[in-house]
Amino acid sequence: MRYAQILNGRAHWVFEQETLPEFAPNIVLVNITDKPEVKEGWKYNPDTGEFANPYVPPTLEDIKERKLEEIKQASLSALASGYVLSNGWKANCGLDDVLMLRGGIELVEGNGGTALPEYRDFHNERHFNVPIETAKLLLAEIVTYQAYVFHRKWELQDMAKVAGTADEANAITW
Repeated sequence: MRYAQILNGRAHWVFEQETLPEFAPNIVLVNITDKPEVKEGWKYNPDTGEFANPYVPPTLEDIKERKLEEIKQASLSALASGYVLSNGWKANCGLDDVLMLRGGIELVEGNGGTALPEYRDFHNERHFNVPIETAKLLLAEIVTYQAYVFHRKWELQDMAKVAGTADEANAITW
């Protein structure tokens, strides 16, 4: 015989025993010999004597929403991880970093200067007297990388939105 101990409206313990064991009267045991599918954790309705699997598989819309959030987080992570520039420096790629670099270039040029007094890279390493043309090249590379990340994010989001099956949605990766 197969039994389930019911606790808080669920099959708390499923076990097999030849006869119904004697427990304290407040312990509820239900014979589930004819219900081999019942597992621990399943919901129990005492009015009908029926069990229900509490696991509800996610809908395609749930999977798409989760995938959209995953893509968003991957794009943020890609920007937060920096980007190695053509000169070998690793650059910070956040919007604030671009604004600071652009502002530094404009400030130096506006004052007739030819070099940024200092640029700090992703590792906070200091680079002194960076020529304006080099700074502009770095800025262009960072902005190009940002554009790549955003376009990749949008491309993957579009794919996730039109996925017709859970497998299609789950196959989308950064």
